Amino acid sequence: MPKNLYKNFRVNFSTLFGLGNLPLSGIIGTLFGIMISYILSMFKTNQGFNLIVIVIITILGTYSAHFTISYYKKNDPSQIIIDEVVGSLIASLFIKNSLQNLALVFILFRLFDNLKPFPISLIDKKTVTGWGIMADDILAGIFTCTCILALNHFL
Repeated sequence: MPKNLYKNFRVNFSTLFGLGNLPLSGIIGTLFGIMISYILSMFKTNQGFNLIVIVIITILGTYSAHFTISYYKKNDPSQIIIDEVVGSLIASLFIKNSLQNLALVFILFRLFDNLKPFPISLIDKKTVTGWGIMADDILAGIFTCTCILALNHFL
């Protein structure tokens, strides 16, 4: 694979093929992850398969994000939105994909991702690698999923 094509793939993957350059890129990444989750549920895939998809996207996203940091010469470029995709996929992993739940995934995930409560804030501040970019959104996804599962159980 030619070097420029390889470099461009890494930047394109982490920015969702340029969507990260648009305004409100975090929202776009979150909606993209929710869309993937919905498509997987339409094919009635099991959670094991969905988890494999998340792991693959996380590995590729971490590697791509790490490269993209040096490409944009920033610690956490806003153009990188593959982390939002992974976080919203994790948020919807164990929940039934109803319209209500997917709306909750969007709202709660964006809330946790933006407010960054402890320990998400700690990860966000302490880590400046591709893994650091991914890790705070992974944790925001876990928080979101936990809250939705609790809401569904008690309501």
